[in-house]
Amino acid sequence: MHKVFNSEAILVVGKNHKLSKSEIVDFRDLKDEKFLQVKKDFMYHDVFLDYCKKAGFTPNIVFESNQWDLIIEMVAANQGVTILPKPLTDKYSSEKIHQVHLENPEFPWGLNVIYLKSKILTRPMKNFLNLCLKKN
Repeated sequence: MHKVFNSEAILVVGKNHKLSKSEIVDFRDLKDEKFLQVKKDFMYHDVFLDYCKKAGFTPNIVFESNQWDLIIEMVAANQGVTILPKPLTDKYSSEKIHQVHLENPEFPWGLNVIYLKSKILTRPMKNFLNLCLKKN
């Protein structure tokens, strides 16, 4: 396994949300929010649930999608809030949303490359791994 990228997951709220003026929020304060999240077939879904559990609550997930941009559009339309990796939310440029950092617990997010060392690596795969290792 090789870590390629480190960042954080971040709370995304609509501009009219009560937390839209906040820079940091205590994760525990999100227990009553309506969450819009990625579907269960994303590994991130279970990670999200684990962090909610660490904060002491089970999230009220009112909508799930495979499309993170749809989720962010729904947040912008004040349909709920979401927690997504910051690199994804940074790609969405909108005056209709606000990003809020999380604490208690913080929510680190990383991108890893995992492969079986017992398998033969193709030249393109070796090049990709070398590129990933150079970034670290």
